[in-house]
Amino acid sequence: MTLNNRNYISYFLLAIIVLAVPAVSFADVGIGTNKSGGYPHEIKGVKIHTSIGNHDIKFYHFEFKLTPDNTVLANDERLIRKGYSRNPTNYRFGILDEHSINFTGYGQFQVFIPAGLFPLSKEEDGFMILRMPQTLSGEGRANHIKEKQDLYFEIKEMVESKAGANIMLWD
Repeated sequence: MTLNNRNYISYFLLAIIVLAVPAVSFADVGIGTNKSGGYPHEIKGVKIHTSIGNHDIKFYHFEFKLTPDNTVLANDERLIRKGYSRNPTNYRFGILDEHSINFTGYGQFQVFIPAGLFPLSKEEDGFMILRMPQTLSGEGRANHIKEKQDLYFEIKEMVESKAGANIMLWD
């Protein structure tokens, strides 16, 4: 898959890293400007590069390929049993898919990876959240939202058909 703007995939990957709390402490993960690159090392067979950002926050950069076998859509029955719903009492458990106002109005969506299949997770049970951020304003807003929605529909098609191109996320 090729997107015109790699920033969306980078933001999507950033959401993965920030939400990988069971794997890495907040002291090791953050947002900032890279100061230097680190030599690659491996975790669960995945090459990880590190860099140091502002305030000496360590970043992890790696490739992760979404496949039909490691990607779970937000409306999956396993997630609904864990408390996700269309009308949650806690907004963190809202289903963010093509039926969500956040998706139609702002391009936000989420998909999940079983924790045991995510390279930075120390957990075997549960799910890692991959959340695309909202586009609230800015030049080209409508185009940015459409690109995010197109990416979601490509992921959804891949998962539902159990086929299609693998989707590479990179930083």
